[in-house]
Amino acid sequence: MKKLIVIAVMLIGLSTFAQKADKHPRKENLEQFTPQQRIELRLKTLTLDLGLNAAQQKEMGKIITEMDAKRGAFKAEILARKEAGTKPTNDERFAMQTKLLDEKIATKERVKKILDVKQFEKWEQMQSKRLEKNRKNAKRRMGRSSVEK
Repeated sequence: MKKLIVIAVMLIGLSTFAQKADKHPRKENLEQFTPQQRIELRLKTLTLDLGLNAAQQKEMGKIITEMDAKRGAFKAEILARKEAGTKPTNDERFAMQTKLLDEKIATKERVKKILDVKQFEKWEQMQSKRLEKNRKNAKRRMGRSSVEK
């Protein structure tokens, strides 16, 4: 009888560990939303965090929409290259990074015109936290992908 109980406990324990872990539950939830819904959620989050008024919400909405469209186009371009099996040359990578940084500078200037000084400082802090979080996640993904191969 003891052996049956031990075997049952071990089977339950092993089956629990055998379950596939949900790697990116938040990412999957975001992908279920339409682009317009994602933009609206981002805008509402900014409104809560920065205390935006109606005029600021309207202007920030335009910026977020443009950023989302550019991000989607860039993602599509990268996926097309990946499927084709081509990698960008050093000059192409340099051009892409230059374009990305120019767009970031332009966006920052536009946001600076919309927000007051206190809101802008908080927005910059939020951006730096988001960037740091993305870097940590990228490092974690890089470590995991080399182990999986």
